[in-house]
Amino acid sequence: MAGDYYFISVHGVPGVTTESHPFSVTFAPSGERGRTVDFTIREAGDFTGTVEMIPVGADVVLEGPFGRFGPVIEATNPSRRLVLVGMGTGIAPLIGIAQQYAGVRPVTVLRTVRSPGDLHDDALLARLAEEHESFVYERRVHRWDAAQVTACIAPEDLRTALFIVVGPAPAVLGARRMLRGIGVPSRHIEDERLTM
Repeated sequence: MAGDYYFISVHGVPGVTTESHPFSVTFAPSGERGRTVDFTIREAGDFTGTVEMIPVGADVVLEGPFGRFGPVIEATNPSRRLVLVGMGTGIAPLIGIAQQYAGVRPVTVLRTVRSPGDLHDDALLARLAEEHESFVYERRVHRWDAAQVTACIAPEDLRTALFIVVGPAPAVLGARRMLRGIGVPSRHIEDERLTM
């Protein structure tokens, strides 16, 4: 399901560790794509630096899916706005969620990156905003502040929307504090802290 993650391990490829690493699903399986699951993997560490060495057909094991965003979203009233806050690589699980719910319920995507070159899948999210009146996509280089968020989200939505925040742990904690400070109830904020 969109928003889930898997632990991925690779076996039998020289130079690539067999240790499992977690990666979020960028695009969930759909009927037309069969059992395909897409991941967006940024080269940022020892394991991700070896991903290009993995040949097509290698023995790759997926453990999962794991995650809780799907059931939480499905349990909320579909008229409530869904606000997806993706910081850096935290956007990966939110892309699939955005696609799944665009046109089905009101969705706002707030995205931050370190540099404009990090705006992967920007065109896809911009296209969703063009195609669906109830879909809003805003992006920034560097963090959102309270004034910028309140300019993008209606006061009623600040009180009632379901917020899903994904990113590095310190950034998620900062975003939670900022959202609480502008009136978002704590019980309306779900998060995933990328710590590995």
